[in-house]
Amino acid sequence: MKFLLGVFLMAVALPATAADTVWSAVFDKARPAVPVIRSKGGVCSGALISPTEILTARHCVFDLRPITVQWLENDKVVTQQTATISRWDKDNDIAILTLDAPAKATPLKFANLASIKVGQECATIGHPFGTKLDFDTNLNSDMLFNFTKGMVTKINSDKNFLTDMSVSPGNSGGAVLNDQGEIIGVVSAKYVRKAAGSIGRMIHPAKLAMLKDQPSRTFTSLDAKASIDLNVKETFVSLHHNGKEIKDNALALDLSIWMRDRYLVSVERSVSSSKEDIEYRGLAVAYRWYFETANFLPFYAGVGYKRLTFKEYNERHYAMLYLSGMGFNIEAGMSPQDSSETFLSVGISIF
Repeated sequence: MKFLLGVFLMAVALPATAADTVWSAVFDKARPAVPVIRSKGGVCSGALISPTEILTARHCVFDLRPITVQWLENDKVVTQQTATISRWDKDNDIAILTLDAPAKATPLKFANLASIKVGQECATIGHPFGTKLDFDTNLNSDMLFNFTKGMVTKINSDKNFLTDMSVSPGNSGGAVLNDQGEIIGVVSAKYVRKAAGSIGRMIHPAKLAMLKDQPSRTFTSLDAKASIDLNVKETFVSLHHNGKEIKDNALALDLSIWMRDRYLVSVERSVSSSKEDIEYRGLAVAYRWYFETANFLPFYAGVGYKRLTFKEYNERHYAMLYLSGMGFNIEAGMSPQDSSETFLSVGISIF
């Protein structure tokens, strides 16, 4: 025990090396140019590359949803700006955002983009697990501006390169820096498999140079990608058949395709019911709007049409209201022909 304690005390007392001093200086230089990026309810990282431009990962900023850029001092938000996507490369997961006004920080510079090599030391500053919980979007100050260092372990042509830096959700979009505090890449993804170590995929500097030189353009609904949701839902129905009122509920599976982040086409099928035999198939179309609460909780509200075809009770048509957020969704509908014929579905997204 005395020996172990002595080793520990000796380790604590060792002075910082020249390399430690270099990387501490890199952190101090780059830290003010690293904002928190809020979009689609999550947190990502980024880097200021001009007074009005932020470099980040494409998957961090979701299509037509609002983008908020927060600048912090002492882990407290002191300035909050809005941003729009002005240049992007979805195949290589990089984007440049344009701010609504110039930022106060000093932008980071790009390194000689041909200088990257295996064995080169690198680091990133980011916000892993930047919110406290999935349903608590307040910033997790314990994890903000986390500085991790490693080395380039493999270069995959001019598309991406691998490092052994520790990165987690929230690091995405963070700049990969060399020992001069210059940008050599962008954090894109982490390989997660059983018994996997720290293997992160970074966007190659050649791709950054190509994107940086592109002209700015406006992101529109035509550029928005489609998304697919698989939901499990419980559907409650009230209908009339041959003078009889039928009220029952059924468990159903729903496959929803959202086109351009706004237009819904979904199909569903019941898998079991409780009292009556209300086996059914469903088809819906809808249009939705995106909203955020003051603390960045995302949700959608929409209107649409739904047709339910019951095995025993023929076909019903409904005007529908739609609400979703944080993996949950609610649909409510009423027949235009008979206001007493209604349905209510409560579901959860499983994919």
